[in-house]
Amino acid sequence: MIVIKYLWYYTMWTLVRIGLHLYFSKIKVTGRHNIPKNTPIIFGSNHENAFIDALLITTSNTRFDHYLVRAGVFGNPIAKALLNSLNLMPVYRAQDGVNPLEANKQIFRACFEALAKKYSVMLFPEGEHNMRRHRRVLKKGITRIALGAVNFEGGTKEVSVVPVGVNYSDHTGFRSTVHIVFGEPIVVKEQEENAKNYNKLTSEITEGLSLVHVSLDRNAYLGLDAIFFHDQDSHQLIEPEKINHKSAALENRLDEVNEVYDEKKELEEAGL
Repeated sequence: MIVIKYLWYYTMWTLVRIGLHLYFSKIKVTGRHNIPKNTPIIFGSNHENAFIDALLITTSNTRFDHYLVRAGVFGNPIAKALLNSLNLMPVYRAQDGVNPLEANKQIFRACFEALAKKYSVMLFPEGEHNMRRHRRVLKKGITRIALGAVNFEGGTKEVSVVPVGVNYSDHTGFRSTVHIVFGEPIVVKEQEENAKNYNKLTSEITEGLSLVHVSLDRNAYLGLDAIFFHDQDSHQLIEPEKINHKSAALENRLDEVNEVYDEKKELEEAGL
């Protein structure tokens, strides 16, 4: 049965990979050497472009990925069967009409079991998708899964959290470019599940994630976006390290940055 599951998964993996390379003019991947071998992995990524983020990350590595996605997409029985066959698992929220803590216990256990088999689990710790290129506050799910996995009876005693950045030159443009960056793994070993360790790990993941995707200052986002992306060539790759460095150099000039957006808006309203 597992052989059939592997064949089905990697057949779909190949077809999706071909489709993505036809849609994008270039898919650049850096940091593959940061993906540990023969060890359980949690991929934690920024989330700017809905389901396509997961497809890009999955087809940029050869691990047997498992995914956490919002429960709403599992409403149709046929869709549920298809998604389950491709290792997708639902994450429940209060708006789904259930107690999310109770409903997610089984899903978390499934993650622990997958990690115990040295598979990988992918999730988006920002908890939402939004095309704005800035740092967001992470939800607790990724740390709960990481610490829960290393304390799970019969599970793994060590898991690597790999930050992943998905950087688009144009989120919706056909034949645009995308740059996927796998960051340095954060090794999580068996430790007590308490607030101190949760907060420490969340901070480490937040910092690691901010290094692999474009993380503009939220307080001056519109101005910074106008500066860096107003004439973005759709074939120019997004380099998070370079742009984040230049953005940081402007952090003491936020009033001027915001003025740039105001001028851009006036020009657009004038028809330019």
